[in-house]
Amino acid sequence: MVPDTETRLKAMLRSVEEVIAPALPATERLALDQATILVENIKMLIAHHDKQFHYDMAELRDYSRLAGELLALLHREGMQCREAAGIQAALERGKPALDMQLPSPAALASQVLDLKSAVESLLEEIHEQAQPATKNAVGTIVLEHSERQLLRERAWFLKAGFDLDPDAVPPLDTLLAAQ
Repeated sequence: MVPDTETRLKAMLRSVEEVIAPALPATERLALDQATILVENIKMLIAHHDKQFHYDMAELRDYSRLAGELLALLHREGMQCREAAGIQAALERGKPALDMQLPSPAALASQVLDLKSAVESLLEEIHEQAQPATKNAVGTIVLEHSERQLLRERAWFLKAGFDLDPDAVPPLDTLLAAQ
């Protein structure tokens, strides 16, 4: 299981606040100031990390509205601007994102947890009721899933530098895009 972003940020914050900053000598004002800046930025990341997508969507909606209002004004005024075609093309590229109905990060995490729990219950029931051949088939399916999950988790933490065979790990973006 991959620790979520908030858990990792809180661990970093604790490390800086409880270990690194207290170890700095009082005479090292610049280092202490930088530690304070780091602490405050980590706190900000904790507060905002799950809102980035929604922030970006709000900006896309607002800039789309601004662009539309500007284009309408130009049209009413009979003005021709070179950039109007570029604005229209950018609006068209952004439209699919604006049409998406995605859950909040918390709702998505809850849905994933619910599904994991349901799968676990199903596996327990299958284990109690299935014949050996069915159990073997289930084992194969679960093993294939586990291999995909482990590879995703290895890619997630690859930049930490602890993987024993980093060349065997595909890029995270490739694994996240795989259906």
